[in-house]
Amino acid sequence: NKYFPTITKNDDQKVPLYYDFLFKISLLGDSGTGKTSLLLRLTDNIFNANTCSTIGVDFKILSLKYLDKLAKIQIWDTCGSERFKSLT
Repeated sequence: NKYFPTITKNDDQKVPLYYDFLFKISLLGDSGTGKTSLLLRLTDNIFNANTCSTIGVDFKILSLKYLDKLAKIQIWDTCGSERFKSLT
């Protein structure tokens, strides 16, 4: 197994210092369609039925290892509200 050094962010999320691939994914859609719930399930493996609407943009980092290669995935959660469309 290959060792991947990490740093710890403010929210106790470990982020790899080195990676082989970087992917940036934006979640787009109308308000209330589950973009934030999908983000939380993928990154933290939790589900909260009572999530608040996202204001602006939020993102989390997911790291996946496959065949001794490390992929760093930035998942951006955008707000679906019409009044914040200029931010996205």
